[in-house]
Amino acid sequence: MANKINSRKSNSELQIEEVLSKSELFFKNYGKRIIVILTLLVISVGGLFAYNSFVKQPANEEAINSAFVAQQYFAAGDMQTALDGDEENLGFAAIATKYSGTPIGNIANHYAGICYLNISDYKSAIASLQSYSHVEGKASIIINAQNFGLIGDAYAQSKDNANAIAFYAKAYAIDNSLTAPYYLKKAGLLKLATGDKAGAKVCFEQVKSDYSGSFEGRDIQKFIGQCL
Repeated sequence: MANKINSRKSNSELQIEEVLSKSELFFKNYGKRIIVILTLLVISVGGLFAYNSFVKQPANEEAINSAFVAQQYFAAGDMQTALDGDEENLGFAAIATKYSGTPIGNIANHYAGICYLNISDYKSAIASLQSYSHVEGKASIIINAQNFGLIGDAYAQSKDNANAIAFYAKAYAIDNSLTAPYYLKKAGLLKLATGDKAGAKVCFEQVKSDYSGSFEGRDIQKFIGQCL
């Protein structure tokens, strides 16, 4: 039965499914590194928030403690609890709302967006990810790029390919060797799946020229060949 269903799908539908599956591959290859970076951001913004809370304002440990607990659920893959919290701690959704305008509330928007994406609530994922304000500094470059790319993933899952491609472009415009080739290839695959061979070729050739040593660059020539 599964083979019959798959046989009814067009090549473009199968290619789009391949694009979407790349999200899982990204976290498989780079998930630990991303979690380390996110953890460092929680530590850094938690320290800033603690200073503002303990020195400038009455003490308030709730946001910091909840963020660390929610991050532990996130790292363990329990996205629903990371999002909603447990009986004693707020989840990322509540942290983002209650502490809106603070650094820790901001990074909670990014975490919440990933959680929503993983539980297939794409509308909420887009809203949370778009509420995240990009952070200055070298340590934040990958997260800023990933945030755009995740919005692209949510649009792609919603079958809004135009917006997906637009946000992948914003993601790969943030130049770094980890996320730029990944989102360039992803944009190229989606363009190829929707019939834009010329646009796809541009993306694939940029991977080849600028990021040949990346994971995505290893087999990029075969994708360039599909654009001819």
